[in-house]
Amino acid sequence: GTLCGKADAICSSGLCVAGKCASSKLSSNEVCASNDECIEGACGYASMNPALTKVCCASGATARFFSYTQDGWPSSGWRNFCTDQPDGTFCGKASEICSSVACVGGKCMSSKLGPDEVCSSNIDCAEGACGYPSLDLTISEVCCRSGATISFYLTTSDGWPFPGWRFFCTNQPDGTLCGETDEICSSNACVESKCASSKLGSDEYCTSSNDCAEGVCGYASMSPASSTVCCASGATKKVYSPSDGWPLNGWRYVCTDQPDGTLCGKANAICSSDACVEGKCVSTTNLFDDGTTNKTDDVLDESTLLYMLKNLSSDSGVSLDDPLSPQSKAYNWLVEADKSTYENVSDIHVLQRYAMATIYYGLAGDGWVDNDKWLSDAHVCEWELVKYCTGKMVSVLEMYSNNMVGQIPVEITHIRTLEILDLTDNELNGPIPSEFGYLEDLEILRLGGNFLSGTIPLQLGNLISLHELYLHVNEFNASSMPDEICDLRREGGNGLTTLWADCKGEDTGMTHVRCEESCCDECFDIDSEFKFYIGYGSNEPSTEFPTSQPVPGQPPSLNLPPVANESPITEENLILKESLKSHMQDYPILEDRLLDVNSHAYEAFLWLGSSKNLDELSEFQKLQRYGLGTFYLSTSIDVHWKVSTGWKSNAPECSWFGIYCADDSIVTEINLSSNRMSGTIPPEIALSGLGNEISKLNLSGNNIQGNIPKEIGLFKSLEELDLRANDFEGEIPSELGQLTKLKSLQLEANELEGNMPQEICDLRQYDLGMLTADCDAANPFSQVSCDVYSCCTKCS
Repeated sequence: GTLCGKADAICSSGLCVAGKCASSKLSSNEVCASNDECIEGACGYASMNPALTKVCCASGATARFFSYTQDGWPSSGWRNFCTDQPDGTFCGKASEICSSVACVGGKCMSSKLGPDEVCSSNIDCAEGACGYPSLDLTISEVCCRSGATISFYLTTSDGWPFPGWRFFCTNQPDGTLCGETDEICSSNACVESKCASSKLGSDEYCTSSNDCAEGVCGYASMSPASSTVCCASGATKKVYSPSDGWPLNGWRYVCTDQPDGTLCGKANAICSSDACVEGKCVSTTNLFDDGTTNKTDDVLDESTLLYMLKNLSSDSGVSLDDPLSPQSKAYNWLVEADKSTYENVSDIHVLQRYAMATIYYGLAGDGWVDNDKWLSDAHVCEWELVKYCTGKMVSVLEMYSNNMVGQIPVEITHIRTLEILDLTDNELNGPIPSEFGYLEDLEILRLGGNFLSGTIPLQLGNLISLHELYLHVNEFNASSMPDEICDLRREGGNGLTTLWADCKGEDTGMTHVRCEESCCDECFDIDSEFKFYIGYGSNEPSTEFPTSQPVPGQPPSLNLPPVANESPITEENLILKESLKSHMQDYPILEDRLLDVNSHAYEAFLWLGSSKNLDELSEFQKLQRYGLGTFYLSTSIDVHWKVSTGWKSNAPECSWFGIYCADDSIVTEINLSSNRMSGTIPPEIALSGLGNEISKLNLSGNNIQGNIPKEIGLFKSLEELDLRANDFEGEIPSELGQLTKLKSLQLEANELEGNMPQEICDLRQYDLGMLTADCDAANPFSQVSCDVYSCCTKCS
């Protein structure tokens, strides 16, 4: 009875139990407070019932589990539970406390549940998997025979009582209801909502694309009597069908690559020949034969080609007679460098190659960010930026943010099979060619973010297949949106769902396009945040059946509130200043810039010093954020960046647009290509790489000027450096030769000059497999000297 705390040694019995001397320790199931009070040496809860107290465990062992207040416990935390408990003991989900090691439905049982027995969680099942055996809403969860499940997110629209993730047993037999989830079938084939031995073959009747082995279900032709079948081509074309025998007007998906004689309406793209004549697919028509030429045996000589190109031109061939015009350059390339190619393809493909070459020459292709394979002997469908072809004819051309400069050449409309044309965010000027009205298959036209002028051509109203049109952030003359275009949106129109233009306010300083609310669904002005378009990031036209429009992807977050600290900051944080200076002793240029009140470095210091979360940042983070902040301010001189989400805000720098990190702290990649950056790169960029982990730096396709900073040579882990298509000048710094891990260095389309430093050429002995620059001796604008064999891999 003597109070002993936990000191056994002061008791005559040598036993201190529950703080008092006792003749013996506690027996099984007696209330205890700690292990040393029990004869068996284990004190724990007898079950998962929070109403019980701890007792001495008969098994002499405990298992440790985390229990929560929502389960009835006074507090959340780790607790010890007696093991080897009999059947019927409340065990929650802890099988380890049961003598049978089987906790089923929250109680210890003699064994786990077998296959197809109703269960509530994976722990109930001997195979360890509890799920729905099919997509039949009336069936309960059971233990899966396969011992595995797969999860799907289902909504109330699917018939479920509430939206959420649900688990389904895999390896289910034929006949099981599967919706469109192949993965739950043992055959991996869900056809017409039931598991089947295999997917449907070509030309078999189908109800959805999921039914088909080729993954595409569509109408066999434009005949209203046709049914939906699995497309042998594995592709469809979305075609608007009016009330020509169809039960309803609307968009329908029709199988492509159809043979001659197939009813095609006016849809060239569904024919294998890409030629629909008088409502039927026919062999490729001779575009160039007007009955007056001497073309025989499908051989097209140069004079005939030139004559016919002039006949097809919008200016009667005047541009083709001008040796400096893009049209003349394209023709000369076709008959000289590309002669062997054009002589072996059909006329329609010759015209396509000519049009593509004209685009390249007309929009300064040498300076594009991406121009791989352009003007090569490869088929145009293999050229960079061509995202999709149908029957070897270009249908999707995505050229956004590609540093394209000039007027849109009318020859682009020779590619009559275009369905998506994306020229967003370039330096295009002049009018939109009225000939765009000939692109009868065009569904999406994106021209936003350029310098286009003149009036919006009414001929765009001829594009009855058009359902997205982006004309915002341009310089069109003050005018009204043509009624012909608005008619595509109004009642009775054929599917134009999206129309963006500069129609917000008449006194904003931006050229104003008058447009009714019933016509334009989003308006912009000079103060509007630039946006790409709905579905930014989606590369290919959807081939999903049925006839609804493709579901767009998610656009980037371009409309966030302005970055923090927009008002002028004048008060210095002296402690931060001294801290930054202490790390700049070996780099006096950085300290001088920090002390220069007119520098961007000083402005970045003031911003950082006023950050609300400054005290939460480590010394490393302060330096890294200071370097990135200076970089942002130095490269947004003339205009704001196109996308600057997070920059110069209190958000972690690893969440800023274009920044990628390791461990959510150390910058590993900076990718800001085609982001409308200007100004110069400051030496403080070196501070953004303090962690020595940056492996990729991509600033291509901007308007950055000045010298390439030698401080980039401090990025010892750098593997890819892309500075193409900017306005860098001066000599290439030899310090880049310190980047011994470099694999790719791209410097072309700038104003650099001088010799390629030998220190950089020496890197070719290691991992540097790509080195490109303006070193083409035949090009008067190339001022860099670099041997294409021993040093540079490509000269422009």
